[in-house]
Amino acid sequence: MEDQTSLLFVYGTLREDSQHKMARLLSSAASVVGPAFVLGRLFDIGEYPGMILDGSGHHLTHGQIFKLANADETLAHLDVYEEASSEFPEPRQYVRKKVTARQENGNQIEVWVYVYNWPVEGKTLIQSGDYAQFKRQQAQQS
Repeated sequence: MEDQTSLLFVYGTLREDSQHKMARLLSSAASVVGPAFVLGRLFDIGEYPGMILDGSGHHLTHGQIFKLANADETLAHLDVYEEASSEFPEPRQYVRKKVTARQENGNQIEVWVYVYNWPVEGKTLIQSGDYAQFKRQQAQQS
């Protein structure tokens, strides 16, 4: 059984296909387990997405699971990047939570995920739940 404290679900700028510097840092500190989804609504926040949990099952957020080599150290860095660490004022932009992700093979696995913690009124819902796909469509339209 996987050490689930070392599994992280990412859905935006930390995805392997992202060009963001933090995605490169994560890739160097972790290995990709594979694609997965969680029950959540994904919003375009501007330069990045934000997911809020949605247990209704009507909205899925697609991303990847990473296995972290040194979970405590890597998560501490990512907590700062995601403005989820205690050095940021409440309410913090993101909160790191344990959720259940479902892999393509149907397996359910507990993972860490950064959940958006600010209001989403006026933000665009990403209907597909896939930020990479959303960004590709935006690029094609411009």
